[in-house]
Amino acid sequence: MAMFAPSFRSPLSCVALLLFSASCSDQAAEPTKTEESNASTTSAVTGSVTADVSEGAKIYQAQCALCHGENGDGKGIVVLDRPARSFLEGAFSFGNTTAAVTRTVTNGIGGTPMPGFASVLNETEIIAVVDYVISLGPEQDIPMESATLLQVMDRPVVVRGGLGPIAEGLPTIPRGLLLGGTDGLTFQYDAETVRLLGVRQGEFVKRKDWENRGGDFLEPLGTLIHLVDGGDPNTMWQLGSLLGGNMDVKLKMVATEVSNDKAWLEYALLDGNGKEFMRMRESGSALSMGGWSGYRRVFQSINRPPGLTLTFREPQLNGRTVELGDSGRTAQVFEQKDGTAFIMMSTMDIVADGEANATQTIDFLFGRADTPETLAELAEAVQ
Repeated sequence: MAMFAPSFRSPLSCVALLLFSASCSDQAAEPTKTEESNASTTSAVTGSVTADVSEGAKIYQAQCALCHGENGDGKGIVVLDRPARSFLEGAFSFGNTTAAVTRTVTNGIGGTPMPGFASVLNETEIIAVVDYVISLGPEQDIPMESATLLQVMDRPVVVRGGLGPIAEGLPTIPRGLLLGGTDGLTFQYDAETVRLLGVRQGEFVKRKDWENRGGDFLEPLGTLIHLVDGGDPNTMWQLGSLLGGNMDVKLKMVATEVSNDKAWLEYALLDGNGKEFMRMRESGSALSMGGWSGYRRVFQSINRPPGLTLTFREPQLNGRTVELGDSGRTAQVFEQKDGTAFIMMSTMDIVADGEANATQTIDFLFGRADTPETLAELAEAVQ
C-alpha cells in the first residue's frame, strides 16, 4: 500500500513532446531563447496574425532541427530512441490545423522528454514556426473543426457527461468526468464512484451529447495510454482496521474547479455509516523522469482526523519493492503482461498545521522494462 507517511520529495519534471510520432530521448536539446521579431502577415488558414515563413524557418533551425533535421525529414543529429516525426509527410499526431499544431508547440505533449515552448517563444514566434512546419508537408485540405469539438488551450477544461465503455466488455458510465490539462493529458473518471478509469494523451473531447437531443455519450479523443486496473478499478482509498487488514472507503463527488493552471476534483470520504469524515482534493499532470514517462497525481487532505491510517490501493498486479540507489526512496514495481513494468512512487509533505491538510504525490511511470539499467536511471533522476 502507498502509505500516508513522510518521505523525501521528488522534483516535478513534467515535459512534453514537440510534434513527434515518437518521443525524444533525454538527450534532446533544450530550447533556447530566440530574438523577438515584429514582422507579421495574416494566415490564410486562420486569419490570425502570424510571423512570416522565413522567420519561422530561422526559429525552426534554432529550436527543432537538432531532432527533426534541417529540412524536416526527421533525421536530426541528436540520437533518439526512435525516429522523430518527418514533417515532409504532413501527418501530425493530433491534427493538422494551425490551432492543433500551435497547441502542441505551446504546451508540448505530456509524459515525454520534449518540453513545450510557451516559456521560450512568444505567440508570434510560435505561430511562425507552426506555419513553417505545416508548409514543409504536401498541400492538404484543412478540415473545419466541429463546433462540438472541445479543445484545451491555455487553461485546463473540465467536462461532465455520459461515457461509453473505456475498454471492451466494460459498462457504460452514466456520470463520467474528464479533466483535460494543458500538458495534453486527459484524466477519465467515473464521477459516481470517483474512480480514475484511465489516462489519455492527445486531443480532448467531442461533445456528442450536444447532438440527438443530448442522447449521445461524450467522445474522448485522446489515445488511451494507461488503463487503471483494466478500466474497472476498486475504490482508491482504504482505512486501517483495529482488527487488522484494511476497509474500503466510499467516496462522494463534491465539486470540480480549475485553479493554479490545474483541474481539480474534490470528494468526501465516507465511513461505514455513510458519514463524511474528511475530504480530499486531487489533480493530475504529465511526468517524465529518468527515461520513464507517465503521470503524477496530487492529493490534498482537508481536515484529516489525527492518527488516521489511510492507504492508497495498489494496482492489482504482482509487485515488489525496490530501493532507488542512495536516494532514500523506494518504488513499487509491478510486472505487466507485455513485459514492461509499471512503477508507483509515493511522497508526502506535512504542512504547518500537521497531517490535517497534508499533500501526497503519487507518481505512475510505465513503458519500459525494469532492468538494472532503467532502474538506475530512475534512481539518478530522484536523487
